[in-house]
Amino acid sequence: MPSSEKIKSSEQLSALEGTIHERKSRKTKTELFLKGLKKQEGVVTEFTDTLWHALADHAVVNSKEDVRFIFKNGIELRV
Repeated sequence: MPSSEKIKSSEQLSALEGTIHERKSRKTKTELFLKGLKKQEGVVTEFTDTLWHALADHAVVNSKEDVRFIFKNGIELRV
């Protein structure tokens, strides 16, 4: 195998390993997210500070028109 093909294969392997790591991380976050939801008693009828902190990871404000909330399970919501 020529050197350039080895480099390309190595880069592809690194990219796949990164994707696997991201997905495992997202899975763990989702499991923790669901575990937190299961601790809630009954049906959620209103948002509480506790629930918000269990769900939300952080917010990103890019501009007045571009505000995003990133949840612990990896979902990004633009509002």
